[in-house]
Amino acid sequence: MIELGTEVKDTITAFQGIVTSCQTFMHGYPIVRVEAFKRKDNGDALEAWFNELRLEVIVSTDQNIIGFHTDAAKKKEHGHGEE
Repeated sequence: MIELGTEVKDTITAFQGIVTSCQTFMHGYPIVRVEAFKRKDNGDALEAWFNELRLEVIVSTDQNIIGFHTDAAKKKEHGHGEE
């Protein structure tokens, strides 16, 4: 199961964000709530639910900083210094 705080991308729609919730049902695949990095114009979270099998892990929780992957962390991860 994908862990909370993991950065994922839906392989069908290309929707990308952070996993904020997971649900497992007795006779089905887990579904995962993904919250996008951008917000709606009114400030509400832009989120969607996906079957876990559709999701591709972009950044795992052990690579995230406090569960959220920042631009500074991405630069550091790829060997670029702070500018």
